[in-house]
Amino acid sequence: MVREEHMEEEKGSLSKEKSKRISLQAKKAEIEKQAEFWASAEEKIQNEMNLKIENGKRRHEELTNECTSIQRDFVEFDANIAILRKELNKAEDEYEYFELILKREARQLEDKLKMLNQNLEIDEEHLEEKNYELKNAERRHEEEVKKFEEMKMEMRSMCLMSQISNKAS
Repeated sequence: MVREEHMEEEKGSLSKEKSKRISLQAKKAEIEKQAEFWASAEEKIQNEMNLKIENGKRRHEELTNECTSIQRDFVEFDANIAILRKELNKAEDEYEYFELILKREARQLEDKLKMLNQNLEIDEEHLEEKNYELKNAERRHEEEVKKFEEMKMEMRSMCLMSQISNKAS
């Protein structure tokens, strides 16, 4: 009987543990999904920046070719080239900035995943400790119930003996 109750408690604990594990696996999957999203976003930004860089290079080449044929427009084209260089530098700076942010967020996600795994291990250890404490408390309770029952039987015997001796007197 006690063994069956113990097995039922263990099944309950196992069920809770499975639920907890499934929940943590779902959180892990969500974090991995977010990491994939950020990797995709970084790739998109990089492709856009490369396209902007290529467009800037193409425009620079056109301006250089035009500059050789039209000397009188040299100053105007030179200003356009300077603007394009600034845009290119700005685009490169933006790319470096976004890359830094994405790397930081990826590290944070990795740290969060590591922390979740550590918390899971701690929770599992804590659960084992609590199960051990529960088993000890149940054993002590059973011992106390047994002592109580023995004392109850002894008190009944004493009462019966007292009644018998009162009737005999």
